[in-house]
Amino acid sequence: MHRGPATIVLNGQLRTYQYLAQILHISEIAQVDVYTEHGITMLWGVFPPVIVLTTWPPETWGADEKKKNYFKYLLPLGYQHPVEFYSPQYDTPEARNNLTEDLRTTIYWKPNVLLDDKNSATVEFYTADTPTACSIVIEGIGSSGNLIYHREKAVIKVEL
Repeated sequence: MHRGPATIVLNGQLRTYQYLAQILHISEIAQVDVYTEHGITMLWGVFPPVIVLTTWPPETWGADEKKKNYFKYLLPLGYQHPVEFYSPQYDTPEARNNLTEDLRTTIYWKPNVLLDDKNSATVEFYTADTPTACSIVIEGIGSSGNLIYHREKAVIKVEL
């Protein structure tokens, strides 16, 4: 077990306490993470504990600092309410015989497909008018909290 002061990481780079005192103001700190076990600390090649400081925005730290950034900052959207995806309806003879080509690239998206008691679901949709190979991607979260991901290739044929 490491028995010394914590290692400091500022925006992905190892720093000393003295360096931080010279360039960093507390109002610039957006996030503080503390790691006390091996694992992520080995990313920096050090033993725990490690204090990881992230400033926001990254350009605010160190006026003389070369803007080397070995990390990409992401701002996740968080939970999004499901919305209805537009899918054309060809429920009348006029709609089925319309000469305007359907050239959609995203054919179908449904954020809330539910399974029946046999753990199966049926999804029906209209394809675009261009014969092509496409990917079918199923993503979700199972009732036990496990992530679900399945990808298949399919060939779309146009029937006249």
